[in-house]
Amino acid sequence: ARGGAQVENPDKRVAYFHGCYSNYNTPEVGKAMVRVYEHFGYEVMVPPQKCSGTPMFANGMLKDARRHAETNVENLVEAIGEGADVIASCTSCSMSLRQEYPELFDLHGIEDVAEHTFEALEYLRIHEDLEGELDA
Repeated sequence: ARGGAQVENPDKRVAYFHGCYSNYNTPEVGKAMVRVYEHFGYEVMVPPQKCSGTPMFANGMLKDARRHAETNVENLVEAIGEGADVIASCTSCSMSLRQEYPELFDLHGIEDVAEHTFEALEYLRIHEDLEGELDA
């Protein structure tokens, strides 16, 4: 879990998969995403994670991508077991977790990860009244 989380709510819990770009190039985007979710009353967990593997898939480095997938799936399955859905602010990472992992790798829990992963704004659109929030 993220240190100093502002919200503890077992009914509204997400695991944030920030991805490499947000982590290394635009950390302010990741921090803003956490603040938005906390505004809506979510507890935001940030499980240990590695690159989603998208650059590795694109360059045929499937062994390396699998090692990253193993770590990510293991940690995300744990978060899902604690009642979280997975959100990703990077659409490529979201696609890796939802589509590429299950197609390429046979890993324990991979279907749960695929089923519980959403692009971050897609998740809010599904679960929150964004129009009402924007009107406020």
